[in-house]
Parts: sequence; structure tokens; C-alpha cells
Amino acid sequence: MAISWVLVACGVNTLVIVGLAGQFTWPVLLFDLGMIIRMLLLCALVALLCFLPAILVSGPVLKMCRWYNGAPLRVGDQVCVLAGKHRGRITTVYDMTTGQGGQPLAKVDLDAECKRTYHDLFDDFALLRTARCERIA
Repeated sequence: MAISWVLVACGVNTLVIVGLAGQFTWPVLLFDLGMIIRMLLLCALVALLCFLPAILVSGPVLKMCRWYNGAPLRVGDQVCVLAGKHRGRITTVYDMTTGQGGQPLAKVDLDAECKRTYHDLFDDFALLRTARCERIA
């Protein structure tokens, strides 16, 4: 969701700054300390107001990422880890569980230490089925 918030906030802030740039000359926008402070405050306010649209955007974006990566995963699927210190490692899903938010989490076969510390749990958007991994490589 943080990525969606940043993307929405950057897009809206860009539109606001471009819209206001026609009202002022560039030396005023770049060198007037009062104007710089007001623009930074305006950008911060716009970023806070973009939180709600980001929530609405993040659900479909995550669903699309999961679908593209090969979700829903099943026990026995071979996957490539996309994030974390095991990034790029190809392994097998040995169990499926449910996360705190109700989303499916895959347990992948890494090593005993990862099992013991629960570092073998991955959301399905952080894993890529190997069939898709071979097509991308």
C-alpha cells in the first residue's frame, strides 16, 4: 500500500506544481524562501490527502501482481523468491497458511533456520512461479 500511496501522491503533487507554475515566475518559485515553504507545506498536505485514493488503488494493484506472478499457489509449486535475502532462489512451496489480514501465505523450503524463525513465509506477490520465471529470463 505504501507504494500506491507514494505513486498517487507524486502524481497529484506533480499536477499541483505544474498547475501552479503558470501562476508564478520561476525565480519566485525557486528563490523566494516563503514560496518554497508554502509549496513544501502544500505538497505535504496533498500527500496526506492522497492516502485514501491510494487505499482504493492498492487492492487492484496487488491483485494484478499476484495474478501475474502465478497466484494462487499450491503445495508442490516451484517458485522463485522475488524479495529479501533469498531473492533469486528457486524453491518449493511446502505449506500454505493464512496471514493476519486473511491473505494466503506460502511456506517455502529454504533451510531449518528459516523455518524456526518464520523467515520462510512469503506473500504470493513476493513469489514467482518458475514457469513464468523461465519466460522472463
